[in-house]
Amino acid sequence: MPARAWSGELIRRFGSLGGVVDATSAAIARASSVEAAELILAHRALLEHSLRDRAAERAINASGAELRDYLVATMGDARTERLRVLYLDAGNRLLGTEEFTQGSPTSVQVAPRTILKRAFEFQAVGVILVHNHPGGDSRASPSDIRFTRAVASAGAALGIALHDHLIVAGGTCTSLRAAGAFQ
Repeated sequence: MPARAWSGELIRRFGSLGGVVDATSAAIARASSVEAAELILAHRALLEHSLRDRAAERAINASGAELRDYLVATMGDARTERLRVLYLDAGNRLLGTEEFTQGSPTSVQVAPRTILKRAFEFQAVGVILVHNHPGGDSRASPSDIRFTRAVASAGAALGIALHDHLIVAGGTCTSLRAAGAFQ
């Protein structure tokens, strides 16, 4: 099948380009071919690296367009909740990024101490939390706010600043700091 035909078929089957990008290699292979799955996975990795590199070229600003574009592109259409942590140095440059867990469609669980332990391993002095809401509503839930405050409080005691907690839902990205959920 020509590339144009199978790409259209994949978008139809998965609902959007984001749905294709978020699909597993097995699901893509079932929908097209192993070669198509390998090509799409390679493109997905290149896209993520390109967007991450662009976001990391200068100091990370949680409200910056480059970071938000990267997060929306890589998490906006995910069908299960995911938590990603960005580890920053004293100049707010990206030391590393890590996706801790993939949860159910409505929740993801990770202990604040796990995040802070990894921050020490990266020698980070700041973190940005990011998770998605597959349902499309980017408003913080009460459990989102409790978790954010727990990480901020524990991090402050250890000298690791929580710069923000961003919630990605579809094409939107909401800041819990801007919403006043924590100080």
